[in-house]
Amino acid sequence: LFSCNNVGIIAATAGDAVISSRENLIVVQGAVQQCVYVYDVVGRLVGRVNHASDEQTFVVGRSGIYLVRIGNNAARRIWVQ
Repeated sequence: LFSCNNVGIIAATAGDAVISSRENLIVVQGAVQQCVYVYDVVGRLVGRVNHASDEQTFVVGRSGIYLVRIGNNAARRIWVQ
C-alpha cells in the first residue's frame, strides 16, 4: 500500500511497518527488532540497523527515490524531498 502526492511516493507499508519521509529523513515505524536496510536508487547501501526500534530514523544526503527493505520482505520505494 502506498500513499502518494503530486511528486511521488511519500509513505509505504511493509507488513506491519510504515515507511515515510520528511525533509532528508526516512522514518520506519513498527519494525521492532528487525533488520532494516536503506538503498539509494543505484543500489548502494546507505543505511542499516540490525535491531530496529519502534521508530527508526535514517538521514539521507539528498532528495530522490530510496529503497527500504525490512527483514527478508521485498523492498519498498520511498520518495525523499
